[in-house]
Amino acid sequence: NGRKMKKLLLFLTVFSLLNIGSAHDFNAEELAEIEERDAGCILQTTTSRGPFWTNYTQIRSDIREGQDGIPLRLDVTVLDVRTCTPIPNAAIYFWQPNALGVYSGFNVPGNMGGDSTTFLRGVAITVSNTTEHSDNSTTTTGNGVISIFSILPGWYSGRSSHINIKVYVNQTITNGTVYNTTTAVHTGELYFNQEVINDYTNVAPYSNNNQIQVALPEDPVYFAVGELSVMEAFYDPNNIASGVHATITIAVDPTHVSEEPTDPYAGYYTYGVAIAIIIVLAVVALIVGIIVCVVKKRQARQAAVQMNRTTINDIEMEQSRPGNVDLE
Repeated sequence: NGRKMKKLLLFLTVFSLLNIGSAHDFNAEELAEIEERDAGCILQTTTSRGPFWTNYTQIRSDIREGQDGIPLRLDVTVLDVRTCTPIPNAAIYFWQPNALGVYSGFNVPGNMGGDSTTFLRGVAITVSNTTEHSDNSTTTTGNGVISIFSILPGWYSGRSSHINIKVYVNQTITNGTVYNTTTAVHTGELYFNQEVINDYTNVAPYSNNNQIQVALPEDPVYFAVGELSVMEAFYDPNNIASGVHATITIAVDPTHVSEEPTDPYAGYYTYGVAIAIIIVLAVVALIVGIIVCVVKKRQARQAAVQMNRTTINDIEMEQSRPGNVDLE
């Protein structure tokens, strides 16, 4: 893809300059820029959390709960965009549709996942190590990486396949549960390249998903966030059903506040209202079309009757003129 090509061109450029004894020496700032670019330390674009967010706070590395689908291991590295260093103890909330495009936690028309279900939802914490110093202060460090086990996401009408995430920092953790003591610093979605999606769309059980899938370049949310949200995927192209290992690095600003509505169903209300408006407009257009058609037919019928009357009158007038003989 574009990022790989840019990295390859950058590598070849640096390699050639170093080997031909170029007069240009990379200064510290340029080297830092190259390192930053290569590490993917670019601020991730924040999006809406969508219609199917629930505040499920259970920490777990396997979120499948027996859902049928192609196995997925996802490794996410979280960086502080200000320093390009890993963020320890960052909490990432994951939620995604199953192979048939259904989310857990919602039992509504078009998404009968069940109000009390929790499949394909969970929270993961980035790895961290805490060091206590002689002055009783502590320093927490880590590689900023989390790993979860899931399945490749399905899709629902109007969207491409994606995984939803929210990132929090400095969370309170008790007995395997995260408590929202802070505000999310990032809300976003993770995607696969269209080639990957094409490779598994026709593989069971995804082949049983009858919802209309939008190609990745045409997805409205992906269009807003771009390729930084696309995961690298590693798998056997001849046997994707055996599983996929995906990785991505996301850079966030820990001081940013990701604004979200307080009502957890607000996203769904917006989604439902939009669909309702479309349906109402379609029905109104249909009714107007029927009325126009009926009116035009009535006018045509009246015009035909009037024409017949005019013709009869003309004939009667013609026959009543002197010199005309009634043959009957």
